[in-house]
Amino acid sequence: MVDFLDRVSRSVALRSGKLTQYTQLLDDSDIFSQFKKARTLSLFSRLVESTGVFPKALELKGVQCDLTHSVNEGGSGLIYKGIFEGKTVCVKAVRVHSHDRKDILSSASEVIIWTRLSHANILPIRGIYIPAEKLRRLCMVSEWMDNGDLVRYLTHFPDTPRIPLLHDIISGLRYLHGLDIVHADLKASSVLVSETGRALLVDFGLSQIVTVVTATTITIGGTVYWMAPEQLISDEMQPPTPESDVWSFGCVCYEVNLPQVHDHSYC
Repeated sequence: MVDFLDRVSRSVALRSGKLTQYTQLLDDSDIFSQFKKARTLSLFSRLVESTGVFPKALELKGVQCDLTHSVNEGGSGLIYKGIFEGKTVCVKAVRVHSHDRKDILSSASEVIIWTRLSHANILPIRGIYIPAEKLRRLCMVSEWMDNGDLVRYLTHFPDTPRIPLLHDIISGLRYLHGLDIVHADLKASSVLVSETGRALLVDFGLSQIVTVVTATTITIGGTVYWMAPEQLISDEMQPPTPESDVWSFGCVCYEVNLPQVHDHSYC
């Protein structure tokens, strides 16, 4: 199956209908428990990004959302509040600047990586939603968290014990690293807090698969205050690593214990 994905991802002559059949095959197959997940995820991401065909099982119908008024801004998109199946959901819309389909497909990797994650400390994705607009946008739908991100939560509840939240974060990070995935943009604002007070990792827009990162696939990104020193001082592009994620986690530990969370004057 991995060889099959590799051949398809390199092919430029495949028709959309045929690709849809292949994508449905992936939806119905348990390949992610049978082959090395890192390589499979990488090839699947390349397949989706190069063809524009997302797994049909991910497409949500009936999402209600006013995309003219965002409520927040995420790492790689605008955040909106919507309704799906009678429940409030978070709709993260990828920024677009033109009618170029590349804008829509730029987050293919985030979608594919996110859909394959399942852990108590990672916010699950519900699916994708592509609204019928003149300027089409890819939207990722997940559960709405009333507590917001860790910065907002600790601002409203400053006496909250930090250790349980930090344990949740490092547990989610350990899970990602076990799949050869680096988060690459870890900070308090990329962690949400559930109704039960559990920390949930989000914002996988810069996440990369460690075993397949090459000089041509390195994504420049991350937030300076949380970036590892080797990524800042090197004359060449340095890919994110599990070690740089751990540095960012250390920054989060410091961040959430500041007199004012997210106050960079202490950095």
